[in-house]
Amino acid sequence: MDGLHPEWGEGYLGVWQFKWNIIDGQGVSFRSHLDVSLKASLDRPTIMLIFQGHPIYRLDVVPDSEEKPNPPWAASLKLPNYVKGTHTHPWYANRAHVERNWDKSLPCRKPIEQRLSELEHVVAYIADDLKINITSEQRVVYLPEQGRFLN
Repeated sequence: MDGLHPEWGEGYLGVWQFKWNIIDGQGVSFRSHLDVSLKASLDRPTIMLIFQGHPIYRLDVVPDSEEKPNPPWAASLKLPNYVKGTHTHPWYANRAHVERNWDKSLPCRKPIEQRLSELEHVVAYIADDLKINITSEQRVVYLPEQGRFLN
């Protein structure tokens, strides 16, 4: 990751967001970044990995009671037909669909068993899942001043 937590900015329809560039150990850019956004309610973050302008991974924090369907091909990847709660949209499960349909929505979901109750836990989970090196200082991620997270 490049530097410390970027500043939040308020975007369209009250969505708060920041982009955090990803670099290698030598400081060379991968032309990729994490796009972190919070809806106006400030309690349900979505984080996407953007590589060369295209989303290739997404993590959605949602209530445990929220259920979403997976596309038919999910079963061939040993993913469930429905996913409840917080989940990722991993590249391995969506790549063929994106390449075949030019659809950037990443429709296939993988459930996350672990409870992610703070934004810094979400960033640490993603860094681990995607094998992105982050320092202890970069693990400190704060919400916009008036924000709350899953309260």
